[in-house]
Amino acid sequence: MPESAILLEHSPYWRLEITETKALPHIAIALSTVDVSVVLLMELRKLTGASFSELKGCIAQQQPVILIPMFDNAFYHGGAAMLRAVVDLLESNGLAFAVYELAEGERFEARDENLSRITSDTLKNILREATREAEAPRS
Repeated sequence: MPESAILLEHSPYWRLEITETKALPHIAIALSTVDVSVVLLMELRKLTGASFSELKGCIAQQQPVILIPMFDNAFYHGGAAMLRAVVDLLESNGLAFAVYELAEGERFEARDENLSRITSDTLKNILREATREAEAPRS
């Protein structure tokens, strides 16, 4: 999956190439283990819409199971909720994972591990703010 973003199935960005959204920062979530149960894979599949083979391939190659642009319409209309659901699923199952905030145009493979890695709490704060922005009345 190095070239593709896995997003919500109903999103216009379902299989959007990263190069097409290089003007936006991205969130990437990669699992730190290859030992993932079938039940958990099924739950990830439900949340992301990715196939089992895509998920297994990403996990085996330590590539992101989710790579999603932030702050576009799809992010506010379901992407943030999906990210929160995936983090909650991984944490509740005790699965080790890493979250990365990639700068505009930054590729996962070329990331600076020390600069781009963020905690799940930091991601939750970003998602909380995004939810507040999406729910704020428009003038």
